[in-house]
Amino acid sequence: MDLSDIANATFESLCIGFTGLNLLAILRDKQVRGFSLITSLFFVTWTIWNVFYYASLRQPVSVWGTFAANVQYTNYIFLVFYYVWLERNNQQEVRMWRLFGQSMTLAVYLALGLLLARMGFTYHAGSAWPDALNGFFETGGGIFSLLNCKAILRDQELKGASLIAFCFYVLWGLWNLYYYPHLGQYLSWYGGILIVLVNSWYIYLILYFRVQKVRVSIKPVMD
Repeated sequence: MDLSDIANATFESLCIGFTGLNLLAILRDKQVRGFSLITSLFFVTWTIWNVFYYASLRQPVSVWGTFAANVQYTNYIFLVFYYVWLERNNQQEVRMWRLFGQSMTLAVYLALGLLLARMGFTYHAGSAWPDALNGFFETGGGIFSLLNCKAILRDQELKGASLIAFCFYVLWGLWNLYYYPHLGQYLSWYGGILIVLVNSWYIYLILYFRVQKVRVSIKPVMD
């Protein structure tokens, strides 16, 4: 068994816990500030693609690691869009409808994820197109993450997501800079450089505005 598969699956499995921090944040804040809905939708599409991608690379442990992590992530993305819809339409939360929406979202993901995993495992390895498409997702992830930077510059605060989770995603991105060349996936590697750079800048912006907020809050006391 490839040790890189086990290491990558470990990152995928850790994502369950770190996405759990995002879940706690959105359930606590019940609003979205400082990150983009379009970017969130792009990333959930990417995570579903990973079920096929890892299977096509014959990385079975990573397949089931990402499959489990995506249960958590698709649940989180549903809540993000749900609370944005409530805020924009000035509606009160109805717990029954929220749970129904979460259940339906997970059911759709489980069906689609199992189908993609099956297709990936039966895929004839050796073609370059999975790397090309994954490279598109990596590059697109960097470009779409610029929308997160734009959002934090506009809102000057992060709500509905966890800073610690974003720090983990950057660490995971750094791991991918080793993982992709190890598998001969060089187009994915080029895109991976971009997403690490943009997400690192995004974390800097979050921290910058948090420091600015603290400075503003303590200034009147010092005066």
